[in-house]
Amino acid sequence: MQGTSHISVATGDPETCKFRCKLQNICYAGKYQRLRPTVRKSYQNNGIEITRKIYDEGELPIVTNTQCRFNAFGEIYDGDRGDIQLTNYINIAKKNPSVNFVLWSRNYQKIEQYFMVNEKPNNFKLIRSTSSVDKPVMYIPNDHIWDGVFNVVSKQFTMDNHIKVNCGIKDGNGDKYSCVSCPTRCYSMSTKNVVFEHVK
Repeated sequence: MQGTSHISVATGDPETCKFRCKLQNICYAGKYQRLRPTVRKSYQNNGIEITRKIYDEGELPIVTNTQCRFNAFGEIYDGDRGDIQLTNYINIAKKNPSVNFVLWSRNYQKIEQYFMVNEKPNNFKLIRSTSSVDKPVMYIPNDHIWDGVFNVVSKQFTMDNHIKVNCGIKDGNGDKYSCVSCPTRCYSMSTKNVVFEHVK
């Protein structure tokens, strides 16, 4: 994610990931947090703070990169905590209008309930992440709310089904594109993507 800021909460929280995601045993974020306990503690604190109250504009961060990911780790909470979390994310995007913000989520019900009554800023995208490996969604459901779909697939599945992976791809020199330079352009506000990434 070179060149991309992110604001995250902890992965594996029983209120979010564990009962919604079927990727626990291969979860990249979970592995990363186990290797770096101080990172996990920081994200746990983020989860407490981002759902504690709706912050005034002056209390919200200024993002210096051109793009930012909400929840590179973790998930949207249910109930009132999720409403507060999403409202703070929306307000961060509004405070930083020149930055493109993208939120990947598996909490489909919460996202759809919230955005049926709350408007997305022009610099905010929603990507619907699938919760299982090798069960891709080939179209964008409820595309009045969602701006893309993110699928995790195995190498065998892509070969068997002739699927072209478009996340984590390499350039002509064999170097992996950063999110800033990737031609899939997940962070572009003008694209609606169905994305495939190999299991890490």
